[in-house]
Amino acid sequence: MPTFIDESGDSGFLPRSSPRFLLCGVTIPTDHVADELRDTVRAARINLGRGPRFEFKSSKARRQPHKREAFFEAVMRHEFRFGVVAIEKLRSRYEPAHSQACHWLTTTALAAILRPVYLSRYTSDPAGYIPENVRVDDNRDASYLKILGDSFTGLMSRDGQSVRLVACPTFFNSKLDDMIQLADMICGAFADCLDGTDQWYRQIKTRSVGELVFQQPQLR
Repeated sequence: MPTFIDESGDSGFLPRSSPRFLLCGVTIPTDHVADELRDTVRAARINLGRGPRFEFKSSKARRQPHKREAFFEAVMRHEFRFGVVAIEKLRSRYEPAHSQACHWLTTTALAAILRPVYLSRYTSDPAGYIPENVRVDDNRDASYLKILGDSFTGLMSRDGQSVRLVACPTFFNSKLDDMIQLADMICGAFADCLDGTDQWYRQIKTRSVGELVFQQPQLR
């Protein structure tokens, strides 16, 4: 079973840093359903008159709402679940440790949100369970991938038992995987919801298995 993860914003605290950092994980029940979703997204590109290399991104979709609507209408025909975590940041002087703290907090929270989905799949067929395959949008930050990997590979079937629910996450180019683009689009919809525009998030909210928003304390 595949999971796809993407982030939105950045985890820094420089003056030009984003006001929040978001992390979204989309889990698909089977590889077959993931392939069907990809076919549907490809068809949506054609219907919108876009080429095969067109990448659905929430930052661009804000300026072209009809594309966002077409995307969500298409993917909602298929089964998927997602969790999303956000940190509302306060401005402060920048320290690298604060960026890593954002990564630790969001990845740990997202892993906890998605664990019940993985556990349900495991308990339905313990003998045939294959650890979740996780693809992460490649931001070329090896420390971020390690933190995410530590959070997700630590998910076990039961406390004290050695059945690992998730395999080691790997980076993957979002331009080459429509499901990472789905995670990006969900990040954007949730960010807009936090800003007071919930039109798009209402369209997909029934697929959420959990949402968390943290208020970053003032850093000193």
